Amino acid sequence: MQENRCLIIKCIFNAGFPVGYCQVNAKECKLRDEGFRNLEKAMKEQKNKQGGQIMTIHIDFSISDDCINIQDSYGEICVKCNCCGRFDEKTKYEARIKTYKRQLEESNSFDGWWEGAEELQRANVKANAEYLGELIAEAEKEMVEQG
Repeated sequence: MQENRCLIIKCIFNAGFPVGYCQVNAKECKLRDEGFRNLEKAMKEQKNKQGGQIMTIHIDFSISDDCINIQDSYGEICVKCNCCGRFDEKTKYEARIKTYKRQLEESNSFDGWWEGAEELQRANVKANAEYLGELIAEAEKEMVEQG
């Protein structure tokens, strides 16, 4: 099972303006995590020095090490598509097929043609369609093999 990681930023605000922050890549998004408690303690000490309030901002999960949906996640934030099986190993192939079909539809409906580059753009759309078609076929095959 893929470990869940998240990005947590804690900010100190004084009169509505941020005056300091800490960033943590926590292994799990649990407030009682030891590293998080240490951060909380450090932030309270900083708050006492500078005054103000502490605000926690939960950004989201980072991508898994084997993320295959870079198009939607930009290689940074998990979009919870489950293509990697992070959330449910049993449905990862269904999620892949759904994601690839949506991406294929988006690619095929592209209409932002630029004068002078349209030929290259059309070639790219065609190449994307072929590639995504291969990925869909591969995911369908793997889904059948997994039962």
